[in-house]
Amino acid sequence: MDRKKYIVTIGVEHPGTGHWLDAGTRIELTERQAKILLLNGHIKPADAETTAAATRKKRQ
Repeated sequence: MDRKKYIVTIGVEHPGTGHWLDAGTRIELTERQAKILLLNGHIKPADAETTAAATRKKRQ
């Protein structure tokens, strides 16, 4: 299955492993794993622009 990159907006447990993911964490999920998290607003798709901005913020 293809995995897509997402950014966690609200802390949540990883649907596959159960590990806690803090807000701002970048993760890769299948569409099936991401479906409910997207609908609930826990994650959002990461595009190149968003990922670059998040990296800059962490370095500052």
